[in-house]
Amino acid sequence: LGDLHPGALNAHAAAVSRQIRDNGVTYNVYADQGGARAWQLEVFPFLVSEADWAVIEAGVIQRATLANAMMADIYGRQTLLRRGLLPPGLVFGHPGYLRPLKGYQPPGGSFLQTMAVDLVHTDNGWTVIAHRTETPSGMGYALENRLIISGQYAEAFRDLRVRRLPPAFAQLISTLAHASPAA
Repeated sequence: LGDLHPGALNAHAAAVSRQIRDNGVTYNVYADQGGARAWQLEVFPFLVSEADWAVIEAGVIQRATLANAMMADIYGRQTLLRRGLLPPGLVFGHPGYLRPLKGYQPPGGSFLQTMAVDLVHTDNGWTVIAHRTETPSGMGYALENRLIISGQYAEAFRDLRVRRLPPAFAQLISTLAHASPAA
């Protein structure tokens, strides 16, 4: 990023805040009745090395594969429930469990189309602290963040050959199209 002096850092921070405001980027905390809050974005992007990303990516794929297999079992043969490996109250008592889908086979066999993970880096490496499979809203925030920050540091993004986001969006569109009814 070169030798950024405090004035340049302040200018970048102001530009990021202005862009967030101009683009109307907000979020809601569902437990909070206060309404939309302004999105917060750090001026400096958090960079992950290609080697670290390869480990993260493999782990997330493994986690998603397991989650999909569990969904297939819960709505299919229910082997995990019969063997006592999954408590019935956890499944049947969950508000997201859809009883009418028992026996349903989704197109291509995939119950999950998206999965997002929240990560932390500790002394022991990367750890998943949460995951979500409901909606791909995080992809929108990732895109907005990328557009704003890459606009501030365009040369650094080119020089570092930061991985591009369009392939992830193309994959999401393809996955959703494949999962939709043929009609």
